[in-house]
Amino acid sequence: MIVIERSFIQGSDAWMDARLGNMGATGLKKIITSKGERSKSREKYMWELAEECISGERVDSFQTYWTKRGLRLEPEARKVFNGIMGVEAEEVAMIYPDEKKEYHISPDGILEDQKKGVEIKCLSLEVFDKYKSKGVLPTEFKLQIQGSLSVTGWDSWYWFLYYPELTPMLLEIERDENFIKIIKAETNIFIRELNQLIERLKKE
Repeated sequence: MIVIERSFIQGSDAWMDARLGNMGATGLKKIITSKGERSKSREKYMWELAEECISGERVDSFQTYWTKRGLRLEPEARKVFNGIMGVEAEEVAMIYPDEKKEYHISPDGILEDQKKGVEIKCLSLEVFDKYKSKGVLPTEFKLQIQGSLSVTGWDSWYWFLYYPELTPMLLEIERDENFIKIIKAETNIFIRELNQLIERLKKE
C-alpha cells in the first residue's frame, strides 16, 4: 500500500532530507530511457545516491532561471488547474510505493479520491508553444508521468502546461502497463544494486 507523506511540505528542510539518497520520479530518466533501455547515466546516478546516503549531504543540482520560474509559478498554475477541473488538488510532500520507502515521487498535486495526480510544467514561451502546438505529451516527460503511475498504482495523471498570459494545455495520461512493468523491474534492480553498493562501501 502506498504511503503519502503529509507531515511536511515540498521544499522544506525535512523534504530535502527525506530525498537524500532516495530516487524520485525525475531520477528515472537517469536509469532508463523513454524506450525502456538502460540509460548511460545509470552508474553515475547510483554513485550520486550512494554519496548522499553515506555522507548525509545533498548533491546539489544547479537550478536554471526557468527552473526557479517554474517553482514560483506553480501555485498560480495549480489554482488555474483547480478552476478548470472544479477540484482542489491536494499538495503533499511525497508518495512512496510502500512502507519500505526506497523511492518516491513528489507530485504537484493529487486527487486521491479519484486516484489521479497532476504534473505542472511552467516553461519558456518557446517551449510552451512547441509542446502546445503538438498537443501530445512530450517524450521527455513520459518517464516522469508513467513513473508516478507506477508508484501510486493510480488510473491516470494530468499533465498541465501553463504560461500565465496564454491559454494552458491539459492532457490526461492513461497508464501504459507494458512500460510500467519495465519501470518497476528496472527500478527494483537499481535499488537492489544501490543497496549492495552502500553495504559494500560501509564494510570496507
